[in-house]
Amino acid sequence: MNNIDTEYKKSRHEAFIKLAEKRVTKALRAIESVGKLSDSKNYVYTQEDVNQLIDAMKLQVEKVEHLVSKIRAKSY
Repeated sequence: MNNIDTEYKKSRHEAFIKLAEKRVTKALRAIESVGKLSDSKNYVYTQEDVNQLIDAMKLQVEKVEHLVSKIRAKSY
């Protein structure tokens, strides 16, 4: 592998890290915000509501895990 390829991969990796940090931080803030819905003084919800909320978030995490596992297989 020549120096240009190495620099290109390094640049792409740095871009990935930068974007991943921003997006994960944003996602964690959103999850924290969803957690605030648990305040029963302000909201009324059923166990079914909670199950749907958790299931939806778990499904999305599973989708991301699947996509990332494909990337891992191609990793350099």
